[in-house]
Amino acid sequence: MSRLAPHFRELQARFQSSAKAGAVSTGVPGTSFFWVANEVPRAPLLYSAGIVIIGQGYKVGYLGDRAFRYDEDTYLVVGVPMPFECETHPAKSGPLLGLRIDIDITALHALVASLGSKTNRSDETGPPSGLEPVKMNEEMIEATIRLVNCLRDPIDSKVLGPSMVNEIIYRVLRGEQGRVLYSLTQHSTPYAAIARALDRIHSDYREALTVESLAEENAMSVSSFHRTFKRVTG
Repeated sequence: MSRLAPHFRELQARFQSSAKAGAVSTGVPGTSFFWVANEVPRAPLLYSAGIVIIGQGYKVGYLGDRAFRYDEDTYLVVGVPMPFECETHPAKSGPLLGLRIDIDITALHALVASLGSKTNRSDETGPPSGLEPVKMNEEMIEATIRLVNCLRDPIDSKVLGPSMVNEIIYRVLRGEQGRVLYSLTQHSTPYAAIARALDRIHSDYREALTVESLAEENAMSVSSFHRTFKRVTG
């Protein structure tokens, strides 16, 4: 059994609902708890920049030709608004349970500034993918348990919750795919340009945006924009 599952089930008890699926604010800004009781077949899904932690059950995501699973042993780092397809699988013992943490760019900048060279920027060349599952390490498991237990109490959530969310983001920055979030704070990088373009696409979807106009807005050539966009979005 996952070490996270019992804690997520206790958190679920705080948000009693007869609905088979749903999401609620936890009382900590940008942090929500969600559950899905039934299997959900492959369907379109859109995540904005954030961190998704599954405490019970699992999901299978499909991005282009790539398939990936995220479950109690992994967390998902989303660096840019990312449409993909996803299957949802509850556990035998109960519904899929999870947490989503939105990324506050101002807070992220402050964390990156505090970390300095300690951020995991990786030596890998090229921009990172905008969607990366990462294996949970011991520090991330413990930080998640502390946060989930805190969220069970409204007063603890209000007073302690924000600092515990910051710890989760800190652990992600120090983790294998820390550069996914780190790159969001580097405004001159191709990755940050694609993140801005995706934000524009999703916020101004009624406008007739073109590759040429998006590339020009971000001071990139069309070929460079297209190549980087494909790398980031799969």
